Amino acid sequence: LACVMLTAAAARVRSLGARRAASSDAYQATLCLPRTAFPMRANGAVREPLIQKHVFGGLYAWQKGRDAAKHELFVFHDGPPFANGPPHIGHALNKTLKDIVCRFNMMQGRRVSHVPGWDCHGLPIELKAMEALSKRKDAKISTSLGLRKYARQFALDAINTQRAAFQSWGIIADWEQPYRTMDPAFEVEQLKIFKAMYDKGLIYRGRKPVYWSPSSRTALAEAELEYGELPSPSAHIAFAMEPGAGLRMRGISERVSAVVWTTTPWTIPANHAICVHPDILYAVVRAHAKGSATAGLYVVAQPLLAEVSAAVFDGVPVEVAVLPGRDLLDSSYYHPLRNDGSTCPIIGGEHVTSTAGTGLVHTAPAHGVEDHLACLKKGIQSRYHLVGPDGRYLPEAGDRLVGKKVLQEGNTEVAAMLREAGALLALGTLTHRVPLDWRTKQPVLVRETMQWFADVSHLRKDAIAALATVKMVPDTGRARMQAMLGTRDEWCISRQRVWGVPIPVFYDETGAPLLTAASFEHLLGLVGRHGTDCWWELPVQELLAPEYRSDGHTYTPGADTMDVWFDSGSSWRSVIQRREGQGQMIDVVLEGSDQHRGWFQSALLTSVAVTTPPQAPYKAVITHGFVLDEQGRKMSKSLGNGVDPATVILGGADKKASPAYGVDVLRLWAASNNYATDVQVGARSLAAIAENLRKLRNTARFLLANVDGFSLERDGVPVAQMHPADRYMLHLLAGLAGGVTKAYEQFAFFRAVQALQTFASVDLSAFYFEITKDRLYADAASSLARRSAQTAMHHIADAMARAVAPVACHLAEEIHAFRDGRDPAAVPGDSIVKSGWIAVQPEWHQPELAAQWDGLRDVRRAVFKVVHEARLAGLVGDAADSHVVIVAPPPLADFLGGVQNAILRELFLCAQVSVVSEPGAPGQHSLQADVTIPSGTTPCVIHVSKTAQGKCPRCWQYSVPPGESTCQRCDAVLGSMKSA
Repeated sequence: LACVMLTAAAARVRSLGARRAASSDAYQATLCLPRTAFPMRANGAVREPLIQKHVFGGLYAWQKGRDAAKHELFVFHDGPPFANGPPHIGHALNKTLKDIVCRFNMMQGRRVSHVPGWDCHGLPIELKAMEALSKRKDAKISTSLGLRKYARQFALDAINTQRAAFQSWGIIADWEQPYRTMDPAFEVEQLKIFKAMYDKGLIYRGRKPVYWSPSSRTALAEAELEYGELPSPSAHIAFAMEPGAGLRMRGISERVSAVVWTTTPWTIPANHAICVHPDILYAVVRAHAKGSATAGLYVVAQPLLAEVSAAVFDGVPVEVAVLPGRDLLDSSYYHPLRNDGSTCPIIGGEHVTSTAGTGLVHTAPAHGVEDHLACLKKGIQSRYHLVGPDGRYLPEAGDRLVGKKVLQEGNTEVAAMLREAGALLALGTLTHRVPLDWRTKQPVLVRETMQWFADVSHLRKDAIAALATVKMVPDTGRARMQAMLGTRDEWCISRQRVWGVPIPVFYDETGAPLLTAASFEHLLGLVGRHGTDCWWELPVQELLAPEYRSDGHTYTPGADTMDVWFDSGSSWRSVIQRREGQGQMIDVVLEGSDQHRGWFQSALLTSVAVTTPPQAPYKAVITHGFVLDEQGRKMSKSLGNGVDPATVILGGADKKASPAYGVDVLRLWAASNNYATDVQVGARSLAAIAENLRKLRNTARFLLANVDGFSLERDGVPVAQMHPADRYMLHLLAGLAGGVTKAYEQFAFFRAVQALQTFASVDLSAFYFEITKDRLYADAASSLARRSAQTAMHHIADAMARAVAPVACHLAEEIHAFRDGRDPAAVPGDSIVKSGWIAVQPEWHQPELAAQWDGLRDVRRAVFKVVHEARLAGLVGDAADSHVVIVAPPPLADFLGGVQNAILRELFLCAQVSVVSEPGAPGQHSLQADVTIPSGTTPCVIHVSKTAQGKCPRCWQYSVPPGESTCQRCDAVLGSMKSA
């Protein structure tokens, strides 16, 4: 029904417009037909850059420079994108959402701080520089300093490319003074945070197992990991035990083997212990290993015996003894690949479970965090460091393994060695979730190295407490961040790369670190003058503070750089507090949901570490999902499903297949989606968004065309004197303004867009415009009824322009400028942002009138349905020549009787309306309907027949009595025009 009615409404609009255009020249000159220079087509690819030039220039500086006493500060902090390539559709979503927040707050009268930034260090940029250097043979540039210079230039080039794109998207920010993490001023503040945490004991150096990327040759933090499903070897291995008292007292004195299971056979050469859980029950069974002619004794966790037996044994094993894990702790075992006669301990571990594996865990402290901690409690130090930074075995691993990649042929060779030793019980393949380097997408391993760490365990309580004060949008982000903080004890902040901020530590000839107040302050001065290039550029004697240049030690600058998350995680101080003042909080940050473990977390940790009392650096955190194609797939080069923002704006080679939509379509796409989940984009969705924008544009054009020459100060009508329909629309407009404002305040931009589109299509195009066209076109130019409609339309156009301004900013500027007769693509002028947000007058709120008109609209829907059926039956041409008779019971009769008949005719778009209590004459088309009015739902019968009145040649209304040439209204208008 709704579709039928909207279609019929559109037909009526086109029909009425056509009739007006077809009026005779004599009468047409007497009509007040719409007139505007506002373009019907946006032509965004051409006009939007001109609007930006004429309107947006200087806008950021103007709003930021407003009187601080009258305009509160709103700090939006831009999380830095990597300066490592051209902008993509994810940037478009991210930057547009940020700009919507900022524009709304500017229009609310706040001074917005929005400093755009770029993350300039890190592996992606360094790899690009290395690739460029590999093509050069100049020895002078094939150094660390040469690599840094290339990386810096690559970052600068990427920044220039991205900045130009971001500005072309209409983003308002401090483009003249962006921040870059490679700038000396930024690096100085970052180093100050490092030193403050170091002085508090929150940063330390230690040899620990960390995630290590052989493909990148550096340590990784958890935030730099992705996960994927990959196959790994699944090996069951027998470790020959030396029974202790716990086994012997149960009659087990012969050789027994502990069965362990691992998906990393390559770590077996570094095995130091086997972990068992003290409280788990373990079974000693006699069984035949698969392929073995003789039975042996094996130890397996009793709850896992059936599962292990299926994989390892032939037949059903016979249970010989059952004992708790604590009774295995006095036993030991022989390493299957060592023939030195030494034994290794069996130790307790709370991390051991009886839900997977065998319940006995192979423990290599150099290659597992839990392994390291379990051994540390027993004072077991890792003695075997067998894997190099490239993921290959070192010479210490032996001739058979040296040089082999541990994750590939290393696994295969170790399995072969175990088989030869008679220790490999079973070998299969398991596809499971494994960590990957987020940059190279290659598997990572765990490797013990000397690294620098931030002690998250001592920050966790303060971080979680600070997070409780932060508004999270959506709120599910809070639980996600809390969970990540709850499982994180330390943050590896050192990287074995060149392009980054150096960890400011010197090492003497013994390897002891030097980091004192004197050494640090001296270096800080150098960094402030030269940037961190000085660490590689200046002689050591210049890098050292004077008191250490001749103290009897030989110092070497450290080779580690900081994790890029420490870079960006320092921006709350390096950017915001340096520019806006010490202690200044950030109002809003907005990034992708992956930043819960990235920038949001690193900023939180560095802030609570150095602020007193500990506090979060931000008040609100907003996260958006990822951009997918219309099939819900991630975008990739291999699929060819990427969407280039430039193609959306300017069009592709085939303009029919890829039209030039302009920036506003891109922005409206970003705002129309519920960004809390992943967002889809493609040809169909962009076409739909373009159509929605076209409808908004046409709505605005109709409004502007009908207020041409209207001056609110000269021609405006007080609300109390306005036509009831116009007052009703102002009430709806006030509701729209409140709803849109609330949606923006709650960062629910898609709700603001939905409300605006519904108002434009349902309340305006399909209703209000239809019922006002007659008095707009045919009434006297200065009549009260026409001026009333123009007054309402003036306010509607103004409010719609402001409501859409944070999103479709170019359309808003066009509406705003054309109201004053100026084309913003041709003539410079002030932005709509400068004139503020929607101003709702108290007298617009008229709930009683609104209830009455809501009821009238329900009656109207019923009338339109019966008129439509009458047209199909050939009884009437359309509503205009219809006589509508409503047979109404007392509540409805009283309700309609309180409305002027002229208003009912205007509302129903018909020639005559009669409200009666008796049924109509036979032969009329009838419909029984239930309508809802303020007093409740009531039944009625609606009859439709053709009117006997004639059609007025001027207004084309069927309102001419028999024998007359024009209707009474047109007679009066024409008469006044003759006498004028």
